[in-house]
Amino acid sequence: MGGRATQAGKHSRLHLPGKVSKLMSQKDTAKLELRKVLQAVVYAPKANYPDTFEAELRAWGFRKESY
Repeated sequence: MGGRATQAGKHSRLHLPGKVSKLMSQKDTAKLELRKVLQAVVYAPKANYPDTFEAELRAWGFRKESY
């Protein structure tokens, strides 16, 4: 019975690099999507308040202009 647990542990470790790279790829994709959304949110006050958009961004809770 102890041998089975050891073999199962070895088997799962063999596939770990593939799992890690898949998760990293998903993280990168999610990060790009989030960046697009944040940029779109920043462009809204820029378009509606061209003279005071920096103050509007601060009022909305943004600390910087680019993400």
